Amino acid sequence: GFLGKNLIQSISKKYKIISVDRKIKSNSGNFTHFKANIKKFFKKKNLQNVFAIIHLATSESRANFYNKSPNLAKKNIDDLIVILEKIKKQRNKILFIFASSRDIEKNKFNRDRDLYSFSKEYSENLIKQYSLNSSFVFNILRMPDLFDYKINNNPKSKALSKIVKNLENSQDIIIDNPLHTFEYISIKEISEVIKNILEQNRNVNSILSIRGEKIKIVKLVKKITKLKSSNSKIILKRKIKNSQYKYYIRKNKKKNFFKELILN
Repeated sequence: GFLGKNLIQSISKKYKIISVDRKIKSNSGNFTHFKANIKKFFKKKNLQNVFAIIHLATSESRANFYNKSPNLAKKNIDDLIVILEKIKKQRNKILFIFASSRDIEKNKFNRDRDLYSFSKEYSENLIKQYSLNSSFVFNILRMPDLFDYKINNNPKSKALSKIVKNLENSQDIIIDNPLHTFEYISIKEISEVIKNILEQNRNVNSILSIRGEKIKIVKLVKKITKLKSSNSKIILKRKIKNSQYKYYIRKNKKKNFFKELILN
């Protein structure tokens, strides 16, 4: 997937990687691909020499396709149970890294809760429950939205790609909720986090809430419109009483979001 491709590039020099995906991929160097579903793979796979399992299934925050295909939530939970059932029986201690979402931290307070965040929260609880009677060590990563600084490398399903496509075609950008805030972090930064977890190999269960850079949707669209020199108009569907917008952007110390964007 989107994150997995970058992660493989980041860690393949040091670790032998086995990828499980229904899509066909070519093998190279320390990377071996199995075209199979989770259930079939783990039924046959011997995990005796496995150091870590990184489960990145549907790690794109606020995955809209969950709403269109709710059965995907059940499938991802079922796949997780297959993995947990397998590793709980292992004598060797396996490091289990799970891609969760920062959305679940809003579940108790947010009216706009969705099936995706609930499924991630349920998955976290499953992992914690299984770990009580198992020897594996878990690291749960609660991530914000992921993006690539090379804009055209982002998945077409992501809002960022849709905005850019409309701007390139000089189509108007319709914003339903002008107050919506994105929180982004690059896939390279997340890959580095996972790489550090692998290298540290600490024998401690942990949940890591990863903060990204926040930006209002109107500010984001205006910036990209300027970068693209687009003639598209921004249409706000929801009226706001106060016409004065204040934008608060927490700048990343390492990188500036807009300076690093590459419009290829």
